[in-house]
Amino acid sequence: MDQDDEIAAAAAAYIVLSPKKKKRKHKCWVKPSLCDRSEYGGMHLLNVLKKDDVYIGNNKNNGSVKNFLRMSSTDFEWLLCQIAPKIQKEDTNYRQAISPMERLLLTLRFLATGDSYHSLMYLFKISVSSISRIIPEVCKVIAEVLNPHFIYSFSL
Repeated sequence: MDQDDEIAAAAAAYIVLSPKKKKRKHKCWVKPSLCDRSEYGGMHLLNVLKKDDVYIGNNKNNGSVKNFLRMSSTDFEWLLCQIAPKIQKEDTNYRQAISPMERLLLTLRFLATGDSYHSLMYLFKISVSSISRIIPEVCKVIAEVLNPHFIYSFSL
């Protein structure tokens, strides 16, 4: 055997005999701290803020809700009705999809505060990877929906 054949044989032996990387098994699909989204997530907080506004008699001005979202409840509901069909996702056998209301809440809170994705993760109980997909998608849909209503083209 010449030197090239020896190198090829050594490389083949190395590939065959080298230990295989084991696929890492996920301990869980969702972090335990994110599992209780329905009880302690952003939706729950919004409902608490709405109740606070009713309790203090500030229902007309939506003080707490407007402070949280930088928009009134009626404007939020109108915007949600406009974009919900376009941001709705299907539930799977393994997990429930994030609702259009949660998607819009998350996006509006990001736009209102500029919070980091990690901060939003703890507030809304949604993973950073999901947040990084949701916010650009919802912003794009909001721009598409609001463009005909609020952006006018001027001709000179």
